[in-house]
Amino acid sequence: MRILAVLLLFAARAAAAPTVAVTLDDLPFVGPLAPGDTRAAATERILAALTVRAAPVGVFVTCDRIGEGEEELVRRWQAAGAELGNHSTAHRAVDDLGPTAWAADVKACGARLEAIVGAGAVPWFRYPFLQRG
Repeated sequence: MRILAVLLLFAARAAAAPTVAVTLDDLPFVGPLAPGDTRAAATERILAALTVRAAPVGVFVTCDRIGEGEEELVRRWQAAGAELGNHSTAHRAVDDLGPTAWAADVKACGARLEAIVGAGAVPWFRYPFLQRG
């Protein structure tokens, strides 16, 4: 009877375990690479690690970080099941740009992302620096 009680307690704790999602900002890639590495290879390693762990992931794209010919990196995240989000074009704070220029910056990134991955495929937005003004 005691074993059954322990098993039921374990099952209850497992059922109540929190779900964790991973979010990554400033995609498709930010930071230096090791000599001989590529942004595409590094992206694939990150995706492999997330896939092995079945981690739900949301990624926020800063459009100025999409290098020449790197649209495929954004599509790769989408194909891997990541939720895509707009993180603005220039990653500037609204206080720095002013509301009109900042809104145009955000809209421009949204339009570019739709051109890359399709209309309606980028439902999320994250403020740069997590600021709201």
